[in-house]
Amino acid sequence: MNTLSSSGIRVKSIHAKRLFGMYDHDVVLKEERTTIVFGRNGVGKTVMFKLTHAILSGEMAAMLDLLRYPYREFKVVLSDGGVVVAERNDREVTRQTELLVDDAEGIAFGNKPKEVAQVRLTYRSASGDSKSYTINEGVFNKIASRLERRLPFHQVSPDRWRDDETGEMMNALEVVARWGELGDDDDVSMSVREWRGLVGSLLPQSLLIQAQRLIRVGRSSDRHYLRPEGITIRDTVLAYSADLKSRIDQTLAQYGREAQRLDQTYPQRLLQQASAQAGEGLMDQADISAALQTMKQQQAEYQALGILGEQPQEMGPNQDALLTTDVYRAAMSVYVRDAQEKLKIVHNLAQRVQLLLKLIGEKFSNKKLKIDPKTHDLVVESTHGHIQQLSVNALSSGEQHQLVLAYDLLFRTQPNTLVLLDEPELSLHVEWQERFLVDLKAVIDLVGFDALLATHSPYIINGHNELTVGLSVQVRADADR
Repeated sequence: MNTLSSSGIRVKSIHAKRLFGMYDHDVVLKEERTTIVFGRNGVGKTVMFKLTHAILSGEMAAMLDLLRYPYREFKVVLSDGGVVVAERNDREVTRQTELLVDDAEGIAFGNKPKEVAQVRLTYRSASGDSKSYTINEGVFNKIASRLERRLPFHQVSPDRWRDDETGEMMNALEVVARWGELGDDDDVSMSVREWRGLVGSLLPQSLLIQAQRLIRVGRSSDRHYLRPEGITIRDTVLAYSADLKSRIDQTLAQYGREAQRLDQTYPQRLLQQASAQAGEGLMDQADISAALQTMKQQQAEYQALGILGEQPQEMGPNQDALLTTDVYRAAMSVYVRDAQEKLKIVHNLAQRVQLLLKLIGEKFSNKKLKIDPKTHDLVVESTHGHIQQLSVNALSSGEQHQLVLAYDLLFRTQPNTLVLLDEPELSLHVEWQERFLVDLKAVIDLVGFDALLATHSPYIINGHNELTVGLSVQVRADADR
């Protein structure tokens, strides 16, 4: 998912021509910000999601899908009138040296023509200005060759690489899909670099959440590639628990810095408030009391979530009497505004944590999800018999899918992102499927993204036919043979 894209721009519709050489599809996103795509297996639901993400994300591995799948044209229409189009042109044939490897006879060379997959990417703004870029398999061959200098695999033919440790054979697309993000800008062609720059400034963000959500790629030290870390498989729930801990720690560090800054300038600002003419900026007794009560409730909520520690009591039993004096009101006016500024830092994170725990907690039996107030780790607390804490990876597959999906939507999604969600029913109990759209709406209302779902489950749709778009199974009369 790109992180720099223009705010306010959303995806309006998606269109495919000659997908797999035979299907034309049109998906217009619903005003409700949730659109459900359905259709028979094989008509291209998942591929449409991948191609949309490939265009919008600028991620190296995702862009390879533009070359992997057959289509004539794929178009994304934006809410500001802009259009992004990917056009396939595989008719060009290039002649290249083919390196033939024969373990018995050695190596021989020869020439043979090869059809090269090629895509032209065009962005047209609402004003008519356009920018075009071309990428082809040759681009990724060059990237793979550059990566070869630093990674333990070597090229055995123009489009074949062998992993020195496993013996696995890969083509250029597979090499770049697996290791491309370990490269740097020097490894990327000018066209790809320029497209990624355009994605970061003019296009909405996208987040592709695929059916397999419980495994992710992480880093370890067992294989020494470009960096001292290698690649290892890591449970997504553990990775997300660590991510949430980091978010909480960073937020509290910012909270502490702001508290220190305000404390250092408090005397000066108090004098300014006390000397203000006609009581300018001075809160009255009722407003101060109400603000203190609201802050007390907020602090209690954040403590219950496991984010904030215990806070000192601000006022004693005689606070109402003290608030009748102008000097004390001046002191409390500054104090209240300071406290409100500090709590604003925690508010956004707390809202998302609160909804995460609520959505997951409603689906658990004899256990609850919570944040350890001391370590800020995400843990599961058993509530049946003897209370004990469990690691989040001790959850069932269905529970983990719920947690991963909710975390993706709440913490990895920015406003106006297009979330492409493939088969959300995976590992979900029927009752959970029936609640899915209700829960999704709660998250969308908080975060403000657009969701495009692909599903086979009538329980996910749950009577909301107004949100559905069917993909036609009708084959074009001039389909490729």
